[in-house]
Amino acid sequence: MALYYNVAEKEGLHPLHSGKRKYYAVLRSVGCVNERGLAKYVASDTELSVREAETVIELLQKIVVRELLDGKKVKFGELGTFSLTVNSIGCDSVDEVDSDKIKRIKLNFRPGKNMKKAFSSATFLQVEE
Repeated sequence: MALYYNVAEKEGLHPLHSGKRKYYAVLRSVGCVNERGLAKYVASDTELSVREAETVIELLQKIVVRELLDGKKVKFGELGTFSLTVNSIGCDSVDEVDSDKIKRIKLNFRPGKNMKKAFSSATFLQVEE
């Protein structure tokens, strides 16, 4: 398995390089696996049918959303943890802060140990655009 990247020219990201053009590696996707694809993998390694595995995946999605909206973090073992944060407008006093100042909800994902370990052994191949 390898991760594919190409090279893109961008303005320097660091403040000291502002205005200078730099070249960066940018990952390129080779496709997308959907719920049915995941269900096929689950079914091939278990005694579940593809339809049963799809049902489990659909239920997990609903449960994860419900638990996050209930203010909980959701940990998927060593895969990682999902949590929510918010972006809000800054106020001059504590009394000014209310829910109207919340601009948006952000979904965060923190990879677990196994995922971090898997990423550390990634290999990369450069592709041309």
